[in-house]
Amino acid sequence: KGVGWAIVSLISFGIMFWFLGFHVLPFLGAGLSVWVIRLATSSMLLLAAAPSHQSIRPPSGSVWWLLAIMGLMDTTAYTANNAGLQSGPVSIITVVASLYGAVTVFLSSIFLRERLKATQWLGVALIFAGIVLVNL
Repeated sequence: KGVGWAIVSLISFGIMFWFLGFHVLPFLGAGLSVWVIRLATSSMLLLAAAPSHQSIRPPSGSVWWLLAIMGLMDTTAYTANNAGLQSGPVSIITVVASLYGAVTVFLSSIFLRERLKATQWLGVALIFAGIVLVNL
């Protein structure tokens, strides 16, 4: 059911990584490019929230600590990814960085005791096969 959206995501990520690696990072560097992405994402959120009548009010309660940790880890990951794109081949760094999906599936099987379906194992295998093929 979600294969169409996955293909759109795949193409969009490919274009984004290409544009980031060859056009943005040479001018802005790894750190500043992350903040430009954050600014663009926040702007898009504001633009999308208004017509859909969605609230962008911050959550209340103790969830702030989780959001802060998640934001810090996400920003660290993007900065590390961009530093890799700046210093190494975009084709290899992008494929290796895409392992986050396989790591997420693996961690969910360990910590959340989720049973992986055959299609999920196939997806993990395809990611590893992609890494091998890129390095040939």
